[in-house]
Amino acid sequence: GCMALSRALTRSGFNVVGFHGISLEDEHLRFPTLFMSRETFERRLRFLVKHYRVIALEEAIRQHRARRIEPNQVVLTFDDGMYNFLGAAIPLLSKYKAPATVYVVTSDVESGEPAYNLLARDIILSTAKSSVGGLPHAPEVAHDLSTLKRRNAVVGHVQEFLRSCSSGAESLACCRALAAALDVDIDRKLEARLWERLTP
Repeated sequence: GCMALSRALTRSGFNVVGFHGISLEDEHLRFPTLFMSRETFERRLRFLVKHYRVIALEEAIRQHRARRIEPNQVVLTFDDGMYNFLGAAIPLLSKYKAPATVYVVTSDVESGEPAYNLLARDIILSTAKSSVGGLPHAPEVAHDLSTLKRRNAVVGHVQEFLRSCSSGAESLACCRALAAALDVDIDRKLEARLWERLTP
């Protein structure tokens, strides 16, 4: 039904399926709009390989320029250029012989530093605490973390504070202070490379 309709609507073009991240651990539980588990990604990849010919972006461009687009093709892309593309996606892409294109944030590639805004959010969403004081952006304020909405409000304030940091070292110090206040093991997150970008 839907698959046949999709093929009919796109028979003169090709499909592009975009992803963000594949979890190295359990990031998809805290970031469901950005990450999916390896199991979910493999199921989707298996489906695409079964029903479509997965082609490289370069091949799609070549066909487009030649005005000879073959039917039932799909291009896979990954945004943000996180390390999980190498650590989690590549093994499955290789298993199914599926090419993919990854887009990177060049400023982060050049710095080689983690995405501190995402690291801070992860720390806040990971804590078992329902309230906390002594956070780096407002050390004298007590923050309610009892609901996801209230946690996200704190995330917004901390991320705004991080934007005022003048260096990566200052941003890392802020994240370490945040993790200490929230009893979250930041070193484990850093060692797992959850928020690192791809680097040369």
